[in-house]
Amino acid sequence: MKRCMLLIVSNILFVFLGIGMLQAQTNMVFEEVDGLVAVEAEHFSKQKKTDKRMWYLCDPNTPSRDNEGNFSATASGNAYMEILPDTRRTHADLLIHSENFSNVPGVLAIIEYQVYFNNPGRYYVWARCWSTGPEDNGMHVGINGTWPLSGQRMQWCQGKNSWRWESKQRTREVHCGVEGQLYLDVPSKGVHTIAFSLREDGFRFDKWIMTKDPDFKRPEDAGPAERIFSGTAKTTPVSGSYRFIALEDFEDISSGVVPYYMDEARRALAINAARAWKRDEFAAASTIFYGDRNNYDIQLTTLAEFDGECTYRVLVNDKEVGVFINASVHVDDDYKPIKAVFRNVRLSAGDKITVESNTHTNGLIPEGDGTAWARGRWTELALIPSCDRSIVRAFPGRVAWSAGVNQTEKSSWLDSPWALAIFRSAGLSQRKVVYFGYNNHTGKEQSETDDGIVRGTLSKWGGYNDEILFNEIADADAAVEKLLEEIKKSTESDPLWLVATGSLETIGRAIERVNADDLRFVTLVSHSNLNLFSTAKQHNSKYTLAFLRENGVHYKKINVQDRKHSGVPAWTSSGLKRKAETFEFLKDHRDERMQWLWNCHLMSSSGEKIYYDFSDAGLAYWLVTGAFYGGDEYASPMKMYNLLDSFINGER
Repeated sequence: MKRCMLLIVSNILFVFLGIGMLQAQTNMVFEEVDGLVAVEAEHFSKQKKTDKRMWYLCDPNTPSRDNEGNFSATASGNAYMEILPDTRRTHADLLIHSENFSNVPGVLAIIEYQVYFNNPGRYYVWARCWSTGPEDNGMHVGINGTWPLSGQRMQWCQGKNSWRWESKQRTREVHCGVEGQLYLDVPSKGVHTIAFSLREDGFRFDKWIMTKDPDFKRPEDAGPAERIFSGTAKTTPVSGSYRFIALEDFEDISSGVVPYYMDEARRALAINAARAWKRDEFAAASTIFYGDRNNYDIQLTTLAEFDGECTYRVLVNDKEVGVFINASVHVDDDYKPIKAVFRNVRLSAGDKITVESNTHTNGLIPEGDGTAWARGRWTELALIPSCDRSIVRAFPGRVAWSAGVNQTEKSSWLDSPWALAIFRSAGLSQRKVVYFGYNNHTGKEQSETDDGIVRGTLSKWGGYNDEILFNEIADADAAVEKLLEEIKKSTESDPLWLVATGSLETIGRAIERVNADDLRFVTLVSHSNLNLFSTAKQHNSKYTLAFLRENGVHYKKINVQDRKHSGVPAWTSSGLKRKAETFEFLKDHRDERMQWLWNCHLMSSSGEKIYYDFSDAGLAYWLVTGAFYGGDEYASPMKMYNLLDSFINGER
């Protein structure tokens, strides 16, 4: 492979592997000549204030970072910059000041350029952008670290879904902007820093112009070319995307239980399922990553096959980071590309990345003496810098969740949906959550409602194996047996987290059937004494916290999750029990999965309950943010919402 040769010259290496790599022009200075300067947006010198939002490069080879598409084909230089993550696209989406919106310039996502001006004076600022709606069409411009009023609130209204030059300033009276008011005053001859900053996330920025001509005519094309005063392009990779082609970049394709073969017709790696001994076994292909250390979303492109639903696994240094099962498809969608995304995976140069898949038959397509088998085909793997600033952190082991319903407040009718959504959004639904019990101390009528809400959540959010679900009243004995199985699997490297948000009846019945050695690596987690004591007393049960501790269970109690900190705005303060009106925006959210979380509130309260209480789901948030390894005990509505919304925005 050429990669071995390219390792000698690091700059060439990133051209080979770094599809969509951002080349930072750290020493380039552009020049104003005859009252005009033009600069490509991707040729910036520096970024600042990137902890919440950042400018990301998009070019023809960069996998889309949002679900609105890639528009580089018509961009100047076939590249542009976009502020991500993009969590507010319509008026129905939540506006969070200093997070996804800032009417104050210089607060978030600053991108800088160096320009040598031969002629000081007043310059009118033009920029070329692509907007899709009313919430991704504004930014600010400043000079030398200052943000004058004349550079604030650059605005685009016309030319949606196309590249358009504009020079208008939004005012209180004219929201679509006034021409002639957007300018910067350059104080002297010499090098000055021109900077742009976030007003709305999702903003796409292709190129900018500064001109002394107040009557400058809007270009219909990409506009005037750049002029470089000094410096050259430095091929220093900055948080780029990488793309690995299955048939080209994976040298080792025979390290699995069975080997892959190269399906040249479909440009895929596949398993020869015609050989019976290769069926139901995993093949593996590996490559080495030589890019930037960063958190990446790993995007695997599989091929759907109508004769079976194959399983795919991605491993980093032989440790599994994600599992995906292809959906059942109609024959018309045979070989349709399906993208599986495993979010927020930490990678460093030298890491080994492995893709595994198996064969599968759904028994529906006759072939010979049996049925046809799908061959586990896949075509490429892309690494896309995680742009959600996710705080998800890895923790060892598995999660067993046991939820109840407070018979007065019916609280877990919101807790269970939010917990399932949190695990799904953090990418843990298939590889970490091994048991999800619910309805552990309710009556029949409540049982039916709780069952519908939990199964409805799985239907909406997806990503779970139905075999982990147990109604702890209707399926009591089966639930105990499943918990026993998971408890006995526990080891130092693979512990079990028993999360109790209701009665300890099911957990207690399982605990009393194992010995102390089986419990060495089992930890009970809760946040409320009500869960652990009052419910046992209410049901006259012997299964209390004391009982479990006597039998050898370790216990971790985290901060009470429904407690609001005084003096802090409700949306940002920790505590997950709020007035229902705080969450009414969910019913009009652009995504039906978020709407479902509002509908669960209506079902649990008949629309009458004052409070929206999902406090037990704060335990899920603590787990996905690291558990004992730095888990966040102070969940807030904003934190919970951002995690879910980032997952939705990050889907490919």
